[in-house]
Amino acid sequence: MYLDKRLGIFILFCFIAAIGAFFALSKNSPTPALVENQTPEVKGATANVEAQQKPLKIGIQAGHWKNNELPNELKNLRLYGGGGDVNGVLEWKVNLAVANKLAETLREKGFEVDVIPATIPDGYKSDIFISLHADGNNDTSVSGYKTAGSAFDETDKSNKLSEEISKEYKKATKLDFDPNVTSDMTQYYGFNYVKFHTSIDPSAAAAIIEMGFLTNTHDRNMMTKDQDTIADAIAQGISNFISNQDQQE
Repeated sequence: MYLDKRLGIFILFCFIAAIGAFFALSKNSPTPALVENQTPEVKGATANVEAQQKPLKIGIQAGHWKNNELPNELKNLRLYGGGGDVNGVLEWKVNLAVANKLAETLREKGFEVDVIPATIPDGYKSDIFISLHADGNNDTSVSGYKTAGSAFDETDKSNKLSEEISKEYKKATKLDFDPNVTSDMTQYYGFNYVKFHTSIDPSAAAAIIEMGFLTNTHDRNMMTKDQDTIADAIAQGISNFISNQDQQE
């Protein structure tokens, strides 16, 4: 009987100890409310990381490509602005070929890239926008290239983009810079959101490039036979621009 009494006391003691341990663990464990309160912070941190890792978006316009699809606000350009045609070499085809090579090069560098025709989506948004063209002149001896930044850029970075592209372009192609830049370039319809719907958002750094003169034999040969050099030079200019902006920020 004495043994049964001791056994009962022992069992009661173990039961009390087990209950104490259960409450101690419950006290130290996080409540469901606390875990839920942490969830938005974790989601926010993940969203910030994804935003930082999102690649820059670059729009590349192949000048005069699908020119016949331009809207009525650009009716004259649709009817009479189809681009040059010299000895069977069509400007829009040259522009598109270089645009595709440039897009491929930039994608390999990790950028998101759109190749865009003459009709730019209304308010098209990108971090950088490049419009590719080829020049012409009645004097076939005239040679060279031009670059110009958008006059409608609200970031005040377009001229710097143009300069960086120009440096690399001159170095790679050995062409001279043609200083005869006109308002048709700086106020290009693709930049002019004030007047046209078919234009980019002014938050993009934007530049237009006349890659050479189709009417000049040397320039034309380069633009048709050495497109990789042209695309690589423009891509390097864009990369330099981005690197310089990152260092300033």
